[in-house]
Formats: sequence, C-alpha cells, structure tokens
Amino acid sequence: MKLLIVDDQISNQFLLVEQIQAHLKFKDSDIRIASNGLEAIAVAEQNDLDLILMDLQMPVMNGLNATKKIISKYPYIKVIIITSSDDIILVQKSIMAGARGYLFKDNILTNLISVIQNVSNGYTVFPKYDTNSSNLLSSCDSIIQLNESEKILKINKIIALEIITIWKNGIKDNNFVGDTFLNFFDINFSNKKDLINFLIRGDSSKCNLLQELELRFHDLISKCIDEKKIDKDNLESELDIVIERVNCWFYTEQTNNFSCFRTKIETNAQILRINYAKQLKKYIDSFLFKTASLPCLEHLESMETLLKNIIEEYQSELDKFTEQEKSAFQAYNVLIDIFFESASQESNQSEINSLTRTILHIYRAKMQIEAFTFAIQDIQGIIRTLQFYIDDLILANNLLETIHSQLDISGVDESISLLVKHKFDTFQDSTKLLQEIEAEVGYSMNQWGVQCHVNPSLILDKLITKISISSGNILESIEQELYV
Repeated sequence: MKLLIVDDQISNQFLLVEQIQAHLKFKDSDIRIASNGLEAIAVAEQNDLDLILMDLQMPVMNGLNATKKIISKYPYIKVIIITSSDDIILVQKSIMAGARGYLFKDNILTNLISVIQNVSNGYTVFPKYDTNSSNLLSSCDSIIQLNESEKILKINKIIALEIITIWKNGIKDNNFVGDTFLNFFDINFSNKKDLINFLIRGDSSKCNLLQELELRFHDLISKCIDEKKIDKDNLESELDIVIERVNCWFYTEQTNNFSCFRTKIETNAQILRINYAKQLKKYIDSFLFKTASLPCLEHLESMETLLKNIIEEYQSELDKFTEQEKSAFQAYNVLIDIFFESASQESNQSEINSLTRTILHIYRAKMQIEAFTFAIQDIQGIIRTLQFYIDDLILANNLLETIHSQLDISGVDESISLLVKHKFDTFQDSTKLLQEIEAEVGYSMNQWGVQCHVNPSLILDKLITKISISSGNILESIEQELYV
C-alpha cells in the first residue's frame, strides 16, 4: 500500500508511522511524509497513492483545501482526516471535500488500523452525531458502505428532501398581499351595517327599501283608515286590507316599475355575491401560485374560520330580528283582542296608531330578517369557494408528503445529511426546479393534487432527474457556501 502521512508535527508523524508499521498487514507499506497541504498535493502528483492520513490544521495550506484539490484530480485516493477537533462543521466539510474517514487523534492508538482497513475496503467511516446533545460521539463506529454512484444518489435524495420541504413549507417571505383579507373587499362583510345597508339600498343611496316601506305604508294607512273615528268592524276589515297589501309588496308584487321587496334584496345579494367572487379570486390569485402549499393552506383555513365566526355574528342578529318579529306579531294580536273587547263601538286615533305601528314593526323586522338571511348566504358562498381551494391544497400537501416519505436515505450518516442541509436556506435552485417541473406538468404545484396524471412517482422522478443533471452545480453551490 502506498500511503501518505500529512502533519506538521513531527511527533505525530512518528506516531502514525509506528502504529502502521506495527501492524503485520501494513508493515511493508510505502509510507511518504508531508508537512502541509501544498506538499501533500506535490507528493500525490508524483506518486500513485492509495491512502492519505491528513491533518486539518497546518501552515501554508490546511487539510481541507488539500483534500479537496487532491480528490478532484485523483478521486481514487482515499483520504482519512486525523484531527483533535470534534466540530461537526469540520466533519461536514471533510465529507464535502471528499474524505472517506474521520479519526480523532485521541483514538489513534485504538482505532487507526481498523479505520484504515475499513476505508481501504470501500467503507466510509465518520463519527456518529448525537442528535440529542448536538455533539459528535468519540467512537468511530459509524461505517457506511456506499459506492460512488450510490453516494451521489443518496446525496441527490437528501437535496430532494430539502427541496420538497421548501416547496411545502416555504420560506419567510410567503408572498401574501399586504392588504388584510377583509379590507381587500369593497364591502367589508365584517361590518354588518355596511353590508345590510347595501342589501337594503343597493348601489344607490336613493333606493332605500326600508324608507320606501315606511312611506308606502303610511300612504296606505291614510287611504284605508280615515282620521275620523270608525266602528270596529270597519277597522278590522281595513287592517286586513293593509296587511294583505304589505304582504304583496314584500313577497309577490311584480309590476313594470316595481319588484317585491324580497326580490330586490335578493337581486342586491346576487350582485354582491358576484363582486365577492371576483374579489376573492383576485385576492387568492395574488399569492396562490407563488406561495408554498402549507402556508397557503393555513392562510385559507384561517380565512374560513374568520368567515364562520362572522356568520355566527350574523346569525345572532338574524335571531334577534326573528324574535322582534315574533314579539311584534304577538303584541299586535294582544292589541286587537284588547281593542275588540272594549265596550266602545268606535275606535280612537291612538288605538289605530298603536295597531299600525305594530304592523310596521313586524315588516321592518321582516326586512332585516331577509337582509341578514341573504348576507349569510353570500358569506356561505365565499366559504364554499374557499373550500374548493382548501381541498385542492390538502391534496397537494398530501402529494408532497407522499413524495417525502418515498425518499429513502437510509444508510446515510447524519453528518452527510447535515452537510447537505448546512446553510441550505440560501440555496436558490429549489425555486428554479419547481418552475421547470410546473412548466413540464402544466400546472402549479398547488394544483397538482387534483390532476389525475400528476402522481408522487412522476414528480419524484422528474425532481431526481433534474437534480442529477445539475448535481454538479448544486453540489458546487453547497461547497462554495461552506467554504466561504
């Protein structure tokens, strides 16, 4: 075996030579010595080396840079890093530089020969990473048997895992529009007064159905009931005519100049519903196709919860006016009973006014009931539209979860995973890859879940293929980020 020891400390050089030559299998090894990284590169260029024991901290050129340069030119040479440092970042950088092993100097006497044997036999030996304490374990028993193509595939899968995580969870800037959801609409439906006024008035301040009801009602009363005292039989029939006529205004009247009150409120509600649908689509489109699926889903679900809470408030108002209508109707019946039980055969103006005011209260309450009923229907329509988007996003998230679960990186040491993930938040290729795959599939990622031809295997194959094609650039980008 042709072996190179690279260390600036002569005592360490002697120790390593002594340990290697003391082992029967390696006693005839051709051992060369270098004191820094630059000398190591020169020796590698002049000799067909099998293995290098490389110190990290050395003058002129450190061990990491020397390893990177040697492996880039002579990838068949196996490098074992020998150092006193237990810094996880150095382990990660050593892996990225192409080292096949990592040994603490404190363990030279006990582990040197076994590490050399395992690396020589094609294994990769690095200290385990304790995820509970975030420390490296001192023992060197993390051995991975991966050939070069398997290693590249595993690293590509780790990159794919990171990309899928970014696609799903997004980054800090999630592209939501600056305006709040409610303020995005021309008529804010959290403001009950504005919404109900629109339903009763429409888009014209001159058309107030509640005022029109009162004006027409008072005009009807003046025509049907003379201000003079009338007998009770006549008053009863006149009141029946008033109620029948107001009912007609409310529910059935259809003339060239006038539709019934309920139809007008319903028409205003339809206009509002159409406007809401347009404004909602504009709002969602402003972030749906450029925001990660999970934040997007959470945002829409929060909007849905907000709208459901608003509906509860509207329902409370609806119940209040329903109770008012009921109370006014009961009051009317009581007044009628009192009126006809009195001894006098004639009615006075105050009695007539009380009865007519009660009738008007009934229909005012009816007007509010109709308005709140249609308002609730409009908001429920927005919720139904939101639910379509939410269902799509749930399917898209499930698809990404399935892809994530299918990315098998078993057999890869945690140190390798940490290395690939290190400073990955600055890695920009994930957005580019997503755009390329979306272009090929023909749909935005947040629409993938509802497309029959889009399945986890299709996306995973495309993603791994694209990463593999550009893996050199991707790995180089990570390297450059680590070696700044």
